[in-house]
Amino acid sequence: MQWIIRVIQNFIKKGDWVLLFLCLLTTGFGCVVISSATDYMGSSRFLTVQLAGSGCTILHSADQRQRGGSGGAAGVFVPV
Repeated sequence: MQWIIRVIQNFIKKGDWVLLFLCLLTTGFGCVVISSATDYMGSSRFLTVQLAGSGCTILHSADQRQRGGSGGAAGVFVPV
């Protein structure tokens, strides 16, 4: 658990705040679009998959930056 906290703290110190804000903003907009497009189905499965994938990508990117990698393409895919 402390490893995750350390990764997040290191990411906050070294992160590019404008890029992070823009990514979170577009992810939020995408979640709104997915939610409104699949609302008639009565299921939040697609929204859950989108949020889980976004969370995994952010954590993976933060971990790669801490380990000295570029933190670029995360390569995390969540099957639908």
